[in-house]
Amino acid sequence: MKGFFLSFILLALIPSHAALSAETANTRTYDLPPAQAYDAVMATLGQLGMPIESSNPTGGHVKSSTASMGFITTLEVTNVYVQPSGDGSTVRIERTKGRLGKLKPANDPAVLGTFFSALDHHAASRTTPAL
Repeated sequence: MKGFFLSFILLALIPSHAALSAETANTRTYDLPPAQAYDAVMATLGQLGMPIESSNPTGGHVKSSTASMGFITTLEVTNVYVQPSGDGSTVRIERTKGRLGKLKPANDPAVLGTFFSALDHHAASRTTPAL
């Protein structure tokens, strides 16, 4: 019985630490102007098969969402933000998942890694070589 309560306490503590780790894992800076970084984000979402629900190139925001139908409908929402950062751009991804009206943060490191790996490829293809 003690083990049960100990594991419950540990699980209660893990999400706050995981949120801190995900906060830094969900952001990356690129040596691209915001317009090119935004194009790379759009290409990445297309490559990963993530349907675009809304996009605002001027504001640097893209929203993708998918719903899985079943006994309980689950919704996954991905928001990607592109912001100017010095001579380049910062790309931040925020994911939520859950039932409609009860979405919770879902910045899964594996999903973030897949997204940024594909984005790195698209960003590199837009970088102009030095003369």
